[in-house]
Amino acid sequence: MTFRLALALSLLLFGLPSSARGGAQAQELRLNQLQFVGSHNSYKQAQSWGWATVLRLVNEDAARALDYEHLPLADQLDLGLRVLELDVFYNPESGTFPVGHVQLMDMNSHCSPLRECLAQIRAWSDTHRDHLPLLIMFNAKDQPIDRLPTPTPFDRKAFGALDAVLEAGLGDRLLRPGMVGPGAWPTVAESRGQVMLLLDEGAPKRDLYDIGAPRPLFMHLPESDPRAAIFVINDPVAEGARIRRLVAAGYLVRTRADADTQEARSNDTRRRDAAFASGAQAISTDYYVPSTRFDSDFVVRLPSVARCNPISAPGPCALEAFSDPVVLVDAAEAVPGLRTHLRYAGSENFLGRPVTGYEAPRCLLTAQAAEGLAKAQTLAAAGGLGLLMYDCYRPQRAVDDFVAWVGSSEPEPTKATYYPEVERHTLIEQGYIADRSGHSRASTVDLTLVDAFTGEPLEMGTPWDFFDERSHTDNPSVSSVAKANRQLLKGFMEAAGFRPYYAEWWHFTLDNEPLPNTYLDEVVR
Repeated sequence: MTFRLALALSLLLFGLPSSARGGAQAQELRLNQLQFVGSHNSYKQAQSWGWATVLRLVNEDAARALDYEHLPLADQLDLGLRVLELDVFYNPESGTFPVGHVQLMDMNSHCSPLRECLAQIRAWSDTHRDHLPLLIMFNAKDQPIDRLPTPTPFDRKAFGALDAVLEAGLGDRLLRPGMVGPGAWPTVAESRGQVMLLLDEGAPKRDLYDIGAPRPLFMHLPESDPRAAIFVINDPVAEGARIRRLVAAGYLVRTRADADTQEARSNDTRRRDAAFASGAQAISTDYYVPSTRFDSDFVVRLPSVARCNPISAPGPCALEAFSDPVVLVDAAEAVPGLRTHLRYAGSENFLGRPVTGYEAPRCLLTAQAAEGLAKAQTLAAAGGLGLLMYDCYRPQRAVDDFVAWVGSSEPEPTKATYYPEVERHTLIEQGYIADRSGHSRASTVDLTLVDAFTGEPLEMGTPWDFFDERSHTDNPSVSSVAKANRQLLKGFMEAAGFRPYYAEWWHFTLDNEPLPNTYLDEVVR
């Protein structure tokens, strides 16, 4: 399965309330007053082993610089990226534009020719019509390289053919040159679902493209040109002051948080930090998720799809006001064989009543968490076992209900079952209840193992939601059977990409959760 689970899952479009998008302020802010992240050479797959080996022998530095790869375009967009970069060559015989990085030796691409890439982007946009606008950058590749085939040079005919492909693929979605720019950027609301295209070339290619009439691609023009709107300034460290000046003047700037794998290999965040601080609206990276090519923790991302620009946004602004509508899935429909007993929707829980925010017993999760859960279910099924879900996505209002209950005078009919050794009024100070929960980020689950045939839960030593040290995963006081079962559950979940919580044997969070700092509050229905 892919990150999207596109055809396998039953999707629920989970629209955030207006307050979670920044309310009226989000409607008034303009496109150039945001900041968002994208990918560099977005199409790129890992270089073929043979060419990578040859290049290492000839030029080790060049080989290291090319040692990165990306997820498919739709998966990148699902993760919140809003800048893509496509390198195109020109094939005059077929009239097509192959997509790749270096002729012959680094052409492995998630999509090629260009029409296919545009079709993938269009398909994603069609199913996410409220998305923040995309910026797609194009390099026209025709540089000769010794001992490699010489590409066809881009001329006016090639650029005319390129325009035709772009118009056919995305023409009705375009924010076009002349329509937007300094003093004329659309509001966030007006620009949703639209796309900007940029030719990332200087003279002489730019001059070939510039015929004095409107075309679909923005050009990287000098500041002195009244048509200038978008600048590409790749080094935010050396040119941070220039970027800040241009952003303050109303231009849109794209920069890079890393280059040639250098920052990722050394975990050097200075360039990344300079990029965010510069106010450049579009920040490209090769590491929106950590590298799979070498050991590194380097990553470039925002808490949400976009944030208010630190240079150009007017006044105070919530950093997470601009998440796209969140797509959650019903895990019971998405994961074959998954069982659920969602007890906060009823009275079988430590409150002894339905919890605020649960109007139906549904296990809602991000698509990424559901995909991981499917892997864990498959691992368990191989041993004649299955997963039983107790809680999935939890609205913030449910967490607030927990906190209010701690200080209330409600009856305590469940004390003997869930917290016999702890006084209710101490549950917060002892860390059993908090005012924020990973469950509200929709990638955390509470679950146990069951016999796949009978559905009977395995012995775990304590009930679910038991507020006591005996619930710690490695607590030595539980039986040997319970210890073994806890480790078995932990092993399945870790292998599926989840991390455990030491104090609760049932609690697991997706390692690369897509909403790491976003706490949702939509009711479960």
